[in-house]
Amino acid sequence: MLIAVTGMSTALIRAQEPVTVTGRFNDNIEKLSKSDAGRLFIREQARVAVPTSFHYRSVYTLELDEESAGRAGGRVVGVVFVDNLSHMTMHRDLYGETPVTLDVYPFGRGLFYCRDYTPKDAVDARSKRWYDLMEREAARFLEHAAPGDTLKLDQKSMIDSRHTSQLIKNLSNDNVVYEEGMIHGDGVRIVRFLGIRIKKERVGFSNSYYIDTTMSGIAGDRLEEIFRQQYWDFDCPERGASAEEWQAWFDGLLNRGSIPVE
Repeated sequence: MLIAVTGMSTALIRAQEPVTVTGRFNDNIEKLSKSDAGRLFIREQARVAVPTSFHYRSVYTLELDEESAGRAGGRVVGVVFVDNLSHMTMHRDLYGETPVTLDVYPFGRGLFYCRDYTPKDAVDARSKRWYDLMEREAARFLEHAAPGDTLKLDQKSMIDSRHTSQLIKNLSNDNVVYEEGMIHGDGVRIVRFLGIRIKKERVGFSNSYYIDTTMSGIAGDRLEEIFRQQYWDFDCPERGASAEEWQAWFDGLLNRGSIPVE
């Protein structure tokens, strides 16, 4: 980790109160380690989206103004956004020249995390509202899906580590539902004009398709994807573990309590 903060108050860190900071992001983006991902997941009691791809486990470098540096303990800090959407909904704030103001929580070794942020740019703010809607729809599906309901592709992509408890509950739910998929490719389609068959190229087409599955199947697939062993520094359940095994593991993990700041 290139970011280092010295002089951080121990009382400030352990209070776990948000710190309001203002600064500009620079081009330096680092990766959240497996160890820090695990500590953050446990500390926030699973209320964080830790992406299942290292590509999106980003630590953004924030250069603070003088007043914020005094509160944070250093001029340069690393910020992790735990809503899993920042790389898609904060483009202009992350890479623009206008300073941004965030409420962040200290995490140790110069790291802070932000629980929620509304972009100032109108386009990015509109994108975040759309993603927030898809997140609510995904959570509603996991809680209330009836037999025959369909999990849309956009909703499925929003199911992440924040939904661990709901996913575990659904491991015992064998209601048959549908899952949307998408096929992409190139091809040729045939049209008729005045009775003449004409071939037309289909470049970059996308078609939806639907497969029948069960809620338990969806839950099992998502849990195995989210908790692949290579993404975490703690042990994860084996493939095909039962709902009871998953629940016992989850309770034990979160009962480790508040992980002290290092």
